[in-house]
Amino acid sequence: MIRKSILTLMPLAMLLATSALAGGFVERPINIKVKSPDRLGTTGVLLSGDWQLVLEFEVAGAIGIVDQTFLKNSNTNMALILRDEDDCIHMQDWFAPGEPGSAIEGCAGTRNETFVRFTPDMVDKNGVAESGGLDGIEVFQLALQDDAYDASNLANLNKQYFSITSTSAPSSFVGPATESITQPLDGYGYGVNDDFPGLYIWAEIGTAIVTDLDFNPIPDPITGANKLRNMAGLVNSISYTQLTRNDKTSIVAVMNVERGVLEPVVQFDFINVDTGDGTSSTGFLKRLDGGPVETVLFPDTTPRGQNAAYTEVLNSLEPYEVIVRVAVVEGDALPFVQDLDGNGKFNRRDIELAGHTLLSDVQRFRLRAIQYEALDSGVAFDCPDTRVFKEIELDSDPDSGIGCSTGSARSVVRPPR
Repeated sequence: MIRKSILTLMPLAMLLATSALAGGFVERPINIKVKSPDRLGTTGVLLSGDWQLVLEFEVAGAIGIVDQTFLKNSNTNMALILRDEDDCIHMQDWFAPGEPGSAIEGCAGTRNETFVRFTPDMVDKNGVAESGGLDGIEVFQLALQDDAYDASNLANLNKQYFSITSTSAPSSFVGPATESITQPLDGYGYGVNDDFPGLYIWAEIGTAIVTDLDFNPIPDPITGANKLRNMAGLVNSISYTQLTRNDKTSIVAVMNVERGVLEPVVQFDFINVDTGDGTSSTGFLKRLDGGPVETVLFPDTTPRGQNAAYTEVLNSLEPYEVIVRVAVVEGDALPFVQDLDGNGKFNRRDIELAGHTLLSDVQRFRLRAIQYEALDSGVAFDCPDTRVFKEIELDSDPDSGIGCSTGSARSVVRPPR
């Protein structure tokens, strides 16, 4: 089935995304809106996990929507046409070579439409299997396939991204050869989104930073650039609205932000652990996101073990801010964002240097968060979340660390005073 919308065609001048405006501003056809959470004011605080990010990708006067010819009554592999130079839809070869082989509307010549691919998919999450190629683009689903569980694999990362040998040229695709074939084909994880392949979401924090196994940031072996993982593959659902009353068509992406996604990786090491009773009365070393090691001393010399020692680590974490950036490109995104101009930033220029044509501006929004375990009531609580916290030797003292008892958490979630 070929499905064309009945959207009103816009004048060509309104569709040209490359028209430069005053001051060097370039108008692009996709406008990104953050629908949730609300923009933070001076006092806004979000938890570090378990909240919802809702993004709307809005197009004014879109041309239409088409889908694959052989999947009747299916929403798989659709294309939102953003602009069309001759007001006649060609769309040859848009989802595979020779498919469709001729212009949809019988136009002469070759395809000249600008479009984005997407697949409406309402359930995309860790461990929920999808039908290969029916719930998105199969090659991207394979790249997002889960590896076997590894306790040292923070945030259940796809482990191939930790290996410097798994990334070659910056335009290359990290494919299924690096995956565990026994794990669910769920299309969920860091990387290119199998339902919206032109989407980039990135933030310079935690497990999004490409590091070695000791969490030291490492550059790409080809370009020498530091890089971040594309977080678009963590989006849980894609849907769309067509021709609202203000002549807008939108693709909507929803990400349920789990623990460990937008949080710093916390490495810690207790100082002078007593091998007899497993306590420390001194303090601990702390390292965030592979940065410098910080010494934190306990406020008194009372021996601390198990929960009391971990409470000191948790309480040392201040509320933090993180900048999340979102963009849509023509064609397919890459699994990484690289600092290709070497200026220490990951921004629009880096996306363009990777060879992309931007169909949206880079939307930037700021989040503030707290580690909610830090507000524990003082009663027994769960061990620090292994998606975020890692006890590791940070000094020359080969102590065995402090044990942590498990139990029911009794946290108080409230804004810090």
